[in-house]
Amino acid sequence: MKLGGLRHLAVLASCVVIVACGRIGYDGVGDSATDGSMDTGVADADTGARDSAPSDTGPVDSGPLDGGPSDSGVPDTGPADAGMCSESPCRLVLPQCGCSSGQMCARVTAGSPVRSCVREGATPLGEYCIFATGCQAGFTCVRGNGAGICMRWCEGPGDCAGTECLRLVIDDSVGACRIPCNPIDRTGCAVGTACYVAPGAELSGASATLTLCVAPGTGAIGTACTAPFDCQPGLACPIDRCVELCDLDAPSCGTGTCMDLGWSADGVRYGECG
Repeated sequence: MKLGGLRHLAVLASCVVIVACGRIGYDGVGDSATDGSMDTGVADADTGARDSAPSDTGPVDSGPLDGGPSDSGVPDTGPADAGMCSESPCRLVLPQCGCSSGQMCARVTAGSPVRSCVREGATPLGEYCIFATGCQAGFTCVRGNGAGICMRWCEGPGDCAGTECLRLVIDDSVGACRIPCNPIDRTGCAVGTACYVAPGAELSGASATLTLCVAPGTGAIGTACTAPFDCQPGLACPIDRCVELCDLDAPSCGTGTCMDLGWSADGVRYGECG
């Protein structure tokens, strides 16, 4: 698959390819094991001989209720039964299943699609992260240049509320939902990350331009570069030098004019100041 200018973006140590994930179907067959022993007995019934005495015409018994156990009818609100999960050993995409209460399904080894149940992380969606298991259940730490942002696991665009599902090279069945951002306004990214325009990415078999949150680069205007993330926030790398980005519809170049780069993402047409 074509990686375009996104070779530095990673989930742990694994590259991410920007392509629309096709939804992976399930056969609906779950674990056949049951949680504990099922009550297979018939309802309790008096098996003694029928009393042939005449009917009791006395008052209704007002004694206390039988203190034996009874079914309260309250539904089970606990975590999903691991035996009922459609994926083994657990499901990454929300709603997760296969793990005990207080745990989440995650990938813990760099470059491996193997899933495990681990203690649930605390970092919410869209916040800065470093470790794969630091995010809350249903999210993963997508990193670029050493730092990242918690993004939602996905199987297709339907899981992403209007954005793309970024496919992982190590496993085509799941990806992470892109979080839109604006590199000119420098909005949409968590502290510790910055927004960049990533042109030439492969999306649904065609070249596309996307915005992504990754750790900021250090290259100043005019510095040599090979990828967008080599440059400082607010800059881009259209060829081999860092240039200042501008909005063609609302240019704000300090000097020069805003020249069209032919890039458009999230409703913004990008150019470079020159």
